[in-house]
Amino acid sequence: MTVEDITEIKATQTALEELAMRDSLTHIYNRRHFIELASQELARSARFNRPVTLLIIDIDHFKAISDTCGHLAGDAVLRDIALRIKANLRQSDILARYGGEEFILMMPETDQTQAWSGAERLRQVIAATPFDSDSAPLSVTASVGLSCWPATPDANATTSLPHINDLISKADLALYRAKHSGRNQIHAEAWFYSVGQIA
Repeated sequence: MTVEDITEIKATQTALEELAMRDSLTHIYNRRHFIELASQELARSARFNRPVTLLIIDIDHFKAISDTCGHLAGDAVLRDIALRIKANLRQSDILARYGGEEFILMMPETDQTQAWSGAERLRQVIAATPFDSDSAPLSVTASVGLSCWPATPDANATTSLPHINDLISKADLALYRAKHSGRNQIHAEAWFYSVGQIA
């Protein structure tokens, strides 16, 4: 086997590994890889006593877009939204397609107040510019559920580390409230306490 053959095999393996981590439509991380990365980040945050926030972003009335304009238009909207979100993130943030019209985002070293500002910026970025379609520009909005695992004020205090699914569950509850309060808004739930919508 020549050096060229080995190089080609390694390149193929690397490409396959990358494909296994990515969502085929949006090319951001897929759900499985997000869980791996986010779990590592959550453990790191706990070890260094740093806050971490998780967001679930759900596209409002997405089924109506697909039903009215077709699935290709729906796919294009999802790709564009992924690009808009990604363009407004820090390098340390972890973004993935969670499933269907939902995106999930972990923001390391970010407390609830900071994350709220970031989530509001993303909400506005999605809503600000209509998306292209064959028929007419599509106005799209998103609802956001946010959950924060805060660092303890006392560095010597012991706080039990939640599982990543606990943060996801709390963000999902906050998202449910956002959807049922009129959509196109953000709701948050912290780890130790709950807060309603922040003006």
